[in-house]
Amino acid sequence: MPWLFWLEVGLLSFSAVIAASLVLVVVGAGPRRPLNLCFALFLLAEACASVFDLLLHLALWLGRGNPPLLIELCALSYILAGPLLLMFTVRYVGRRGRLADAMSALGLVIAAFLCIPLFRHQLVVNPRLSVNGTTILDLRPPAYAVALMLCVYLAFSLVLFWRERKRTGEPYLAVSVATLLAGFVVGGILVIPYPVIYVTNSVGIGILGYGVLSRQIFNPLRELAERLERKVEDRTRELKNAYAEVERRVEERTAELSQEIADRQRAEEALRKSEGRYRTLTESAQDAIFIIDREDRVEYLNSFAAGMFGRTPEKIVGQPRSSLFPREIALQQHENLQEVFRTGETMRQEGRMAFPDREIWLETSLVPLRDEAGEVRAVLGVSRDVTDRKRAEEAYRTLVDQSLHGIAVVQEGRIVFANSAFAEISAYTVEELLAMSPEQAQALKHPNDRPMVLGYYHDRLAGKPAPTRYEYRLLRKDGKVRWVDVAVRVIEYREEPAVQVIYADITERKELEERLLRAQKLESIGTLAAGVAHNFNNILTAVLGNAQLARFKLKESSPAAKPLDAVIRAAMRAAQLAKQLLATARRTPGERTVIRSRDLVHGLAEGMLVMLDSNIQLEHSVAQDLPTVIGDPVELEQALLNICVNARDAMPRGGTIHIEAAPVELAEPFCAAHENMSPGRYVCISVTDSGIGMDNDTMAGMFDPFFTTKGPDRGTGLGLSSAYGTVVSHGGCIEAESEVGKGSTFRVYLPAAAVAEAETEEEKSPTLEKGDETLLVVDDETELLDMLREGLESLGYTVRTAIDGEEAVEMYERDGQRIDLIVLDYMMPGMDGEATCFKLRQIDPGVRILLSSGYDERTKLGPLLDAGVDGFIQKPYEMPELSVAIRTVLSRAKSE
Repeated sequence: MPWLFWLEVGLLSFSAVIAASLVLVVVGAGPRRPLNLCFALFLLAEACASVFDLLLHLALWLGRGNPPLLIELCALSYILAGPLLLMFTVRYVGRRGRLADAMSALGLVIAAFLCIPLFRHQLVVNPRLSVNGTTILDLRPPAYAVALMLCVYLAFSLVLFWRERKRTGEPYLAVSVATLLAGFVVGGILVIPYPVIYVTNSVGIGILGYGVLSRQIFNPLRELAERLERKVEDRTRELKNAYAEVERRVEERTAELSQEIADRQRAEEALRKSEGRYRTLTESAQDAIFIIDREDRVEYLNSFAAGMFGRTPEKIVGQPRSSLFPREIALQQHENLQEVFRTGETMRQEGRMAFPDREIWLETSLVPLRDEAGEVRAVLGVSRDVTDRKRAEEAYRTLVDQSLHGIAVVQEGRIVFANSAFAEISAYTVEELLAMSPEQAQALKHPNDRPMVLGYYHDRLAGKPAPTRYEYRLLRKDGKVRWVDVAVRVIEYREEPAVQVIYADITERKELEERLLRAQKLESIGTLAAGVAHNFNNILTAVLGNAQLARFKLKESSPAAKPLDAVIRAAMRAAQLAKQLLATARRTPGERTVIRSRDLVHGLAEGMLVMLDSNIQLEHSVAQDLPTVIGDPVELEQALLNICVNARDAMPRGGTIHIEAAPVELAEPFCAAHENMSPGRYVCISVTDSGIGMDNDTMAGMFDPFFTTKGPDRGTGLGLSSAYGTVVSHGGCIEAESEVGKGSTFRVYLPAAAVAEAETEEEKSPTLEKGDETLLVVDDETELLDMLREGLESLGYTVRTAIDGEEAVEMYERDGQRIDLIVLDYMMPGMDGEATCFKLRQIDPGVRILLSSGYDERTKLGPLLDAGVDGFIQKPYEMPELSVAIRTVLSRAKSE
């Protein structure tokens, strides 16, 4: 064969080997990188083209094989090389764009479609060897279009490499692509019968391979080597610096160790001194100090602790702790020690301890001792003899228990201490008080007082101002209410804040205060009643006087005589009521007279009628031969009225009150049982009710002035005690019988008088004493002045009137020589009767004065009477009574 044939074969072999070698190198360098993968595919297409062209040469030379297929495979390889080269180029230069990727993808798609006309011999046909040994073939017109497409891809890659030559620093890459383009155009399209395309392919592939290998493999290797060199230098420098630092630190640590050794020596010396002081301290301490390890053995104890057992410390250290104490005490100590080991917290306790020579109280503190890991390795105990303190506490407790005042300690709302006196006040036992919950303890306070007491309690514990002394109501276990006066202060009880309360039962004092308040109210009411009675007497004087004047002017046969008599009797009855009001108000002194017993009972019945409800009936009966009694009618009627009121209050749902009076003979046995009573004839007045009755306790205290079963709105509770005092002062007594649910009977025994009742019934008809003197009547009631003027003028007197003391003094200064007697009211506004009297005495020491008052003021009038006042008459008075009093004063004046 000609030499050109062998030259082409050699060049194709060289190109195939170069391309295949580069494929292997690129695949080994990392085919997963897109750049390497695209270059490997391009080289594979070039290698396939060279191999198929080489096989074509051999098949044509030997005349064997399938040359059309080989030329078609060779052409397909060249077609694929163009898009693959463009894909590699855009990734190598780093200028990827959508146009380049689209063109590459389009080229691959076109190559796929060109397979059909290619393998149907429509593109390249009739491959053959020329005379000089080169391969020639015929190209159909579509083949030129395909060849032009390949030229476009090669030209696009050439442009990209050329544009980026400065940035990449690799201009030879553009040269390699230009060589491939020139060889393909000259040798492929123009089909020059010389091996131009084979030479250009080998040169272009070699240049591209060199560029890729340099950039992707050799350059990284150089850079890696440079980095390794730099790292070696840096590491060497670091090691030198580290060595220098180690030397410096060794020197510093050596100095530190020297200092630590010196410090340790000093610390050990100080520790020896400290241990010496500690041992001296513990050995000289008067407390038992010991250490117990986890094996429950004595690790240490001082001489004082060892002396309690009568031994030396050396004989006890290392011994089991349980061998030193009785079994029960040892077990209790073991539980306490295990609790400290388990919790790691300090424990304090007190208890009796028996030693060979005595039994004492010890207060012990157990403190955990920890190792370097923080675990409790042993327990330090300090025990102090508190026997004297416990004895003092026992003595104090005994003193507290014997205190007359209740004492309690409250902590966190609970009663943690209470003495027997407080238990007696509350009606609970001490054990019950100590077992109460905070809610039960608060329930001891009355609901109305509970907010106040709780507020003081919380304020006091919070450090806020709160009273230390106040009163409140306490609820006993039996439901009764007791008033207590408490003194409160904050104390430390078992190392915790608490409140100590001292209770004084002031229930009786509160009752006395309440009774005093009621008595004061009664006194106020009495003062009011006295004022009402005074005004009432003034009115009654006018009514009674006018009625009597009218009656004197009428004949017995006049139709108006009986109504006027009724008016006079009613006015007299009203006068008696006013007298009772004055007696109740203590404005009149007691006056003992002979009293008809029947009148006493009838007056009592009449007085009770206005005080009874409609559901209570009143009955009364009086014996025919009832004797008289001597006493104060007002006091006796008031005493009997109190008994009847008590009977009324005992019948809240209604019932019957029966009053009975009868004569009785009392013998010696009966009178001996009652103080200041003698056998003889008595009047028995009994009051029986059908009420609720009384039990034995109530009957035992019914006459006690400090005992009552009535509520605050039901009276003072002094009625029976007052009645009892009145009856006893009259020489009598009171007896009572009662049964619960069946009513009560009170019997009042009064000594009978020696005066017969017939003698007391003698009544003298009123007489009018006349005169012709001049009278000055002074009173602040105009109606009364008009009545007195008319009445006295009808008796022949010349009457002049004055409305107050000032007017009376003025008139007497002007016409005193013509005035024979002054009838002067004692109670007047402005200048009262006493001041007027002394003023008149200054004008005329011989002035005649007859005082009058709605009060029975004879106790107050003593100085006036001694100073020369000539007489006194109490309102309301009748005209005959006034005329007699006037004539008495005037007659005495004439006789003088």
